[in-house]
Amino acid sequence: MSDLLEREQQQVEKPDRILRFGRADRIEHATQLVTFVGLGLTGLVQKFFEAGFSQWVIEFLGGLPQVRVIHRWLATVLMLAVIWHFGKAGYRTYVEKRPRAMVPSMKDWVAIKESIAVLAGRRHEPVKQGRFTFAEKVEYWSFVWGTVLMIATGYMLWNPITTAKFLPGDFIPAAKAAHGGEALLAVLAILVWHVYHVHIKHFNKSIFTGYISRQEMVEEHGLELEAIEAGLSGPQANVTEMAERRKRFWPVFGVVAVILLAGTWWFITYEETSIATIEPIEDVVAYKPLPPELQGNGPALSEDNPLPTIVIPDTTVPTDTSVPEPTGNESWAIVGPLLADACSACHSSSNALGGLDLSSYGATLGQEGIVVAGDPASSLLITVQEAGGHPGQLAAGDLALVASWIAAGAPLEGEAAAQSSWDGAVGTAVILRCGACHSDTVALGGIDLSSREAVLASGDVIVPGDADASLLVLIQEAGGHPGEFTAGELAIIREWIEAGAP
Repeated sequence: MSDLLEREQQQVEKPDRILRFGRADRIEHATQLVTFVGLGLTGLVQKFFEAGFSQWVIEFLGGLPQVRVIHRWLATVLMLAVIWHFGKAGYRTYVEKRPRAMVPSMKDWVAIKESIAVLAGRRHEPVKQGRFTFAEKVEYWSFVWGTVLMIATGYMLWNPITTAKFLPGDFIPAAKAAHGGEALLAVLAILVWHVYHVHIKHFNKSIFTGYISRQEMVEEHGLELEAIEAGLSGPQANVTEMAERRKRFWPVFGVVAVILLAGTWWFITYEETSIATIEPIEDVVAYKPLPPELQGNGPALSEDNPLPTIVIPDTTVPTDTSVPEPTGNESWAIVGPLLADACSACHSSSNALGGLDLSSYGATLGQEGIVVAGDPASSLLITVQEAGGHPGQLAAGDLALVASWIAAGAPLEGEAAAQSSWDGAVGTAVILRCGACHSDTVALGGIDLSSREAVLASGDVIVPGDADASLLVLIQEAGGHPGEFTAGELAIIREWIEAGAP
């Protein structure tokens, strides 16, 4: 039954009430209500994860992975509802030629001025407004803008790897900030603006029942009431014209809807990066203090006073620490940063726990038994690490690299490093520092640094013969990069570029 026929019937059955919203409008509002509340709840508990209420909601819904799945299902329903709304608005505007009641006009500015006069006590009669008041239009267009922003940023967060292929990686954390901020703003706007105008100012039940009283129409929608009574509120096209327009509308909208539905399917299925959840981290003892007699700067290490081993429960021991054959690339420029990352918290020039200082080449080799050049098996640095469970545990690959360096004689500078070639220290340093984000499998920002050929093919990342024009050097010299070269490594890379990147 059309809205017009339904209105004509209710005028006979309920003359004091007017049909404001048809069945399609009420179903759409109910869908938007459920998805908005659900998205707001499941999204904000993730944004404010540490809050007690968030923890309770997450546990009640079955855990964080389940909350994330629910959030994405609701987002999918929201996108489908947007497609439906788009089609319904197009049908009413094109086929039925109804007035564009939600488009702002000069009458809204007049209504704002008159409403201010009412609040100031200079006007007492109701402000006449059309089908939608200026307050409802503000809320509607805010909802439209918010939905567009949430879908756009939601796509970036749902498909981060694909996004990084076309946009700089910084867009992803920016999208996260915008997504969460807009969600918080939308929830607050509903609680303040919508609740006041619909539930506090007067409880308007028309979106649930479909009907509004004549008195409420006089107070809120006087212009629409006049149009209804004049027979001008329904479709402005006649039956024949509507039939002709309908024949043109449905094929066009059908194609558009198929494209939008296909895009939505692609949106939610292209990547699983943000859906898959790693296993929960196992609770382990992260730190175990030394006994009092071993705390502070004690005597130097020796056979009678070996480096103490701290056993931490459930710590994974590296599975592959076999020593690779020395390649000539080994040098302190490569090994030093690995030891600094893993060991400097306890074994530095300012905090030499157990009398052990690994902060420099001289300090590391100047302590008997720590590094036995040419013999990894006799070096305490290797034997302690191979036992596993050390607070500063090296990864298996890093430990193998350190062992290879010792086997090569623990050189300060590698033989191949002096050659300043990709096969020497250059490639080793670039892959070590940059491989986690810029490889042939994870080319963040479209940059692959896994081989010399890939580096030279990545635009201005390397400009052979001109280090100052090479982005790799410029970014590193600016500082603060996640994969930061040491000063020695950067000097070698500059020398390599100036030599033509051999």
